[in-house]
Amino acid sequence: MLSIIEERWVSQGGKEKDRPAILKEKLSLEEWKVVVAVQKILQPFKVASKQLQGEGISGKRSTSGGFDEYFQVVEMLLDHLELAVQGVIIEENDDHIMEEVHLFDDMDAKTRRLLKIYIKLGWKKMNEYYGKLTSTAYIAAVVFHPCKKWRTLGQLWGQLPSRQTSEWRKTYEGNLRRVWEEKYKNMAHKEACNTVSASGSNSALDYIERRVAFSRSLVRPDSQERQSKRPKQSVALPVQDELDQYLSEPPVDNIAYKLDPIAWWRDVSAVRFPRLSYMAVDFLTIASSSAETERDFSSCGRMVTPLRCRLRRHIVAMAQCLRSWSKAGIYQPTLPLGLLEGDNWRQVLQLAGRIKLDRDNEDYQ
Repeated sequence: MLSIIEERWVSQGGKEKDRPAILKEKLSLEEWKVVVAVQKILQPFKVASKQLQGEGISGKRSTSGGFDEYFQVVEMLLDHLELAVQGVIIEENDDHIMEEVHLFDDMDAKTRRLLKIYIKLGWKKMNEYYGKLTSTAYIAAVVFHPCKKWRTLGQLWGQLPSRQTSEWRKTYEGNLRRVWEEKYKNMAHKEACNTVSASGSNSALDYIERRVAFSRSLVRPDSQERQSKRPKQSVALPVQDELDQYLSEPPVDNIAYKLDPIAWWRDVSAVRFPRLSYMAVDFLTIASSSAETERDFSSCGRMVTPLRCRLRRHIVAMAQCLRSWSKAGIYQPTLPLGLLEGDNWRQVLQLAGRIKLDRDNEDYQ
């Protein structure tokens, strides 16, 4: 559009006094370079935001996100900003291969200096928020993820001076044990056994994990050697209760359970850890954002149309709950939904014994 206006102005003589004011807003080549650099800096934040709010699509990660993802995401963003200050960022190509890209090419010194200042301020604010992730809920979500446990936290925090000692782990282990003993250890439980199992392979990492793995590969060999010389903790812990037994086992290497940790507690460990599974699910089901709830609100609005104005609110609530549970994979319809055409749904529901219909009640229309 600006090019059309500029061509028209030039065709009319191109006098400076007649120059359209909007042309003053046209970005120069140097300014476009800054825009491209900022876009590259912010791209990982876009990916992280979408991941933490959940995909909203059944079968693609979690529909609402989880607390177990926060530490890994924030570590990736901090590392991204630290590299950006040095003029390097890591981009992913179409083949999901990470590669280093120079950020400040063809920029003047003043522009580079300003961008570095802004990046450092962003890192400072991000690190400030990172320091607030001290709630036991965040740690518990990682520990109760069967594919992560304490090992993931040890890998993420291995380079942080404040986490070099084992005091942080002792503190959080004590907090977890306190919650376990006070609320779950002696609770009554109902044994259940599901035969559903998941076959997995170590593949298909998401963007965050590919990015963290690439950064980890750039760590200096001497630092890796120092870590390898540290005495490894023995996993042969005395089995006293369900929590001790779970923590004594190594993380599970299964891609299916990595994407859906609740399935592991439901399909594999409901019998082995009947009480601990309740505690694990309570922490793993904490939504990392309200995005999925907002999506459900929008779905309610689309459901209650002028042609469905007589739907009662409890009917709408039940329908939306079933829809949400179905998306999350925790509910599978048992009714022959393909037969629910026209008025046939009344007979199908009656045959299934789900409802007792009152012919005078029109709430289901």
